Amino acid sequence: MKYFCKKILVLSLFIFAITARLNGQTMEKANISDRWFGKDKLAHFAVSLSTVGFTNHWLGFERSNPPNQARNVAMGVTFSLGLLKEMVDNTKRGNHFSCKDLAADVVGIFCGSLLFTLK
Repeated sequence: MKYFCKKILVLSLFIFAITARLNGQTMEKANISDRWFGKDKLAHFAVSLSTVGFTNHWLGFERSNPPNQARNVAMGVTFSLGLLKEMVDNTKRGNHFSCKDLAADVVGIFCGSLLFTLK
């Protein structure tokens, strides 16, 4: 039951993050606003947290990897995806590479690793 509640929490956060991302968070059109606590940072946090959870579950339970290995790979994959997203953002007109977005990713990765790997 405890594991089921974690799945529901992650799914809810993921849906919330997608909704926040789609609700007008396109760097406020022309004026690039990069606040520490904007909707975009919440989306980065939630997507990173859920990605760590899903990747850790897939590696640990579906692929039977050792718990430490599953956690470390999940964290690495999630950080790589966040970094790749920022590199792609840097190539788009009206967007930029944001260290604040990466910081939100790292906090999400850390919280996700705590939430999904503690027994």
